[in-house]
Amino acid sequence: MSEQQHTNDLAEDLPHRQGKGANGSGGACLNRHVPGTPKENVRNACSHRWQSYLATKERHADYDWPKYESLSKRKRAIPTAFVKPTGFPPWYAASIQVPAEGDWDVKGDNFYSKCTIPYWHEAHHVIPNSVLRAVINGVGKDANAPEDLVRSVRRGLLKEKYNLNHRSNMITLPLDPKVSAAIRLPLHRQTAAHREHRIYSKYVQQCIEPIFKKIQEDVVKHEKPPDFADAKEQLDINSAEFVEQIRASMGEGDKFMSLDQRFN
Repeated sequence: MSEQQHTNDLAEDLPHRQGKGANGSGGACLNRHVPGTPKENVRNACSHRWQSYLATKERHADYDWPKYESLSKRKRAIPTAFVKPTGFPPWYAASIQVPAEGDWDVKGDNFYSKCTIPYWHEAHHVIPNSVLRAVINGVGKDANAPEDLVRSVRRGLLKEKYNLNHRSNMITLPLDPKVSAAIRLPLHRQTAAHREHRIYSKYVQQCIEPIFKKIQEDVVKHEKPPDFADAKEQLDINSAEFVEQIRASMGEGDKFMSLDQRFN
């Protein structure tokens, strides 16, 4: 869906920009559409995985030693989210080696070359792609020309250089329960078999809908043009707040939990 929406945006000649700033800047993008690892997308502002890697480097203390020190004391290998009866996912292992100091720090190939190094992790959009699309589409509800209105909202956000994939809207989260409990970051998805985080997404949608209700009101009343610069600023503020809520969601000694459990 996100890739098709990106194709549609290009076909509508919307001002998408695939920036190449070293710090993740320079982009204007409303869709997750770039595949591949951070290593394969260096300096690509549209790559959510590259941007998430930049965010991980900035917040390296959330991942570096001693965050995973408790796992270094284990006598046996660490069980993962791998589902033994079905062998899912086929590219992961049922267990990973006990780390020594520095092994899982944000350096080298860790979080850079594969999603399984040093452990299974995923790049999470703090404001999810599907949520942004839903609230933008909601602006066109009951409008005389909904497609035109939705297109104008997408154009307005892109002109202000809003980038859904920017590192400020990304956080790297684990998939393995033992890792989640150790580094005190929630699981991206409840299990390997889950494909989404509905409860978390619903929470975010409720938080950002007022931004787009304001745009809708401005259009209906015809009193002034929508303030897309303010909308972008409000989205960025919400992203920062969600990031901090995620980072603070697990206390010392807490067992693992998923995003959906945290925001339920």
